[in-house]
Amino acid sequence: MGALLQRLRLRRRDQAGFSLIELSMVVFVMGIFGLTIATSMDSFTKSTKSMQDKGSALADTRVALERITRDLRAANPIDEYAIGLYNTQAKFSVFCSVGGAEPCGTNNLRPVLYRVVSNRLERVVGTQAPTVLVGPAGPSGVPVNQQKGAVVNGAGEPVFTYYDKNGVAFDTSTALPRTIHDCARSVQIHLRVLTQSRDTANPVTLITRVDLRNFNGATC
Repeated sequence: MGALLQRLRLRRRDQAGFSLIELSMVVFVMGIFGLTIATSMDSFTKSTKSMQDKGSALADTRVALERITRDLRAANPIDEYAIGLYNTQAKFSVFCSVGGAEPCGTNNLRPVLYRVVSNRLERVVGTQAPTVLVGPAGPSGVPVNQQKGAVVNGAGEPVFTYYDKNGVAFDTSTALPRTIHDCARSVQIHLRVLTQSRDTANPVTLITRVDLRNFNGATC
């Protein structure tokens, strides 16, 4: 009988459950493990989104530059307009075959304007409404100049710079509009675009330079 009672006592001991302290430790360890996994996943998700946003902004900016480049290569000389606007816009005309049909004028020229206004790059053809090529894309609660897609060139970073036949940049604060019209041989386009809202420290920057095919060098 004594041996039987001993075996029953051992069986009850073997079938005993975990103590409250042991369960608490298991829950604590699992909580730390889960938090680590969640933090890692959140960091990975943010990193992936950042890369996607930068790629998207870069792609949009490249498409815009390609369009400007294509138009400038076919452009007549740069138009004459207020000297204070040359840093932020390029205005010219492109030949079109069907004269008189908007946006082609009776002189067989199609006016084209590229401009940066309110942190967005616009293309205006003739009298048509502006098309935004690159610009702020929200969220609405963020200032426009800090939104993803905003064009954020600084004061010393003109969007458009005009060069003469010797590669010397025109001083657009003193040059005569007629001089730029007659003697601009090439145009540099420089765009700085935010890839993420509020991330003003890491804009994507693209620069390209285009020779004007219809440059009138005889007068310069």
